[in-house]
Amino acid sequence: MTNKILIKDAIIFTCNENNEVYTKSNLLIKDSKIEAIECNLKNINLEEFDKIIEAQEMAVIPGIINSHTHVAGAMFRGLIDEGQKGLGLYNIGFPMEKLLTEEELYWLFLIGIAEVIKTGVTLVNDFYYQMDIFAEIVKKIGVRAIISDTLYDTDMTKLIDGQYERDYQAGEIRLQKSVDIIEKWRDKSSLINFRIGPHATDTCSKRLLENAKKEANRMDVGLHMHCAQSKIEVDHIKKEHNKTPIKYLEEIGLLEDNILLAHCHYMGEADWDIMKEHDVSYAHCPIVYAKNGSQYPKLKYALDNDIKTGFGTDWIRMEPWDGMRTAINILRSIERDPDIMGGRQVLKLNTIKAAEALGHEEKIGSIEIGKKADLALIDMNKPHLQPFYGNPSGLVYYVNGNDVDTVIINGRIIMQNRKLLTINEEQILNNIKKFIPVWIKRAEKLGVNFPNYKTR
Repeated sequence: MTNKILIKDAIIFTCNENNEVYTKSNLLIKDSKIEAIECNLKNINLEEFDKIIEAQEMAVIPGIINSHTHVAGAMFRGLIDEGQKGLGLYNIGFPMEKLLTEEELYWLFLIGIAEVIKTGVTLVNDFYYQMDIFAEIVKKIGVRAIISDTLYDTDMTKLIDGQYERDYQAGEIRLQKSVDIIEKWRDKSSLINFRIGPHATDTCSKRLLENAKKEANRMDVGLHMHCAQSKIEVDHIKKEHNKTPIKYLEEIGLLEDNILLAHCHYMGEADWDIMKEHDVSYAHCPIVYAKNGSQYPKLKYALDNDIKTGFGTDWIRMEPWDGMRTAINILRSIERDPDIMGGRQVLKLNTIKAAEALGHEEKIGSIEIGKKADLALIDMNKPHLQPFYGNPSGLVYYVNGNDVDTVIINGRIIMQNRKLLTINEEQILNNIKKFIPVWIKRAEKLGVNFPNYKTR
């Protein structure tokens, strides 16, 4: 049965090659694809449409693509934001992740997916544990996703003490589980794709990294991993191999055009040149670098050298609009240049450029006839968004996730009027709150203080 949607009288930011913007235009969707962009409705029979969205006060953009995230990381809000000297991932994150039950993960995945949809995200490139649970959730909700189940063969809870205890058998078991998840789910939804996900250069042995690549090539999927994300990682690879993490990956043959590396903030220009040489993609997550007081990645160098780059949110706060502004502000401060990285460029790094980094540019990332109808509609009729002159800077500098009114994925309305249509938001919130006392106790054992929080 054909499904037709008409979006009426909107301003449309296509993010296409010519950066075209249509004002007071109409977007026609048929089934899963964009059928037409029309300024005139005289020759269109409105009765043919199953749904008409009055969008006179709305801006339409391609759905935001979150190039690197861990949506279940919502658990750590308020736990590792401060007081960990930038090492919250190691002090609190790894130990608490190890204790997560399947039930806890289920609801954490759901609250994370609810959050990203409500900010205008239509695709998540997610990288976590027990991703068979995640696959089931995103299939049911109707979200586009690229899924990687995390691989490692090191006890990550001991990394903070500089201990690298390898369990090669455990790593191979995790790799086989990842393969099993892909084989089980890869044909069950056109919205779901997969990658193999080695955690990082230090948390995976050489053997596990090489075997992960073999399986990725055999199954015709890519790799998704962290690289040079901490001084701990960089120092370990230097000590063990006398190389930088990226040079190490090159030496063992992992660098190809089907790998996406996240973070890379402890890398020099020579490392970026290696990424360019091998056509490696890069996921940039602006908020976490600044928040942790980390060295900021050489984003300008990556972009100047045409390294395929998409923006992501990483974890804890999945707000892409904050990330856009953070990247602009930091880069301008670093370069002492008020005109570097404009609104149009950063919007494309969250849409079509992100699609290119993930190898999905033929079907998503821009608003063009024949592409999939993955769209976010933003309510511009708000005090903090007016006057709106129809330029990209009016979006990027001022919109936040709460301004997203409607989200369409694959031609299906997933959220309208801020109401999630395929998720019970109240049920998610109620279930998440049940776990708060459990997570407090675990965090307290790891040294997190709750001076004003008493439990009986």
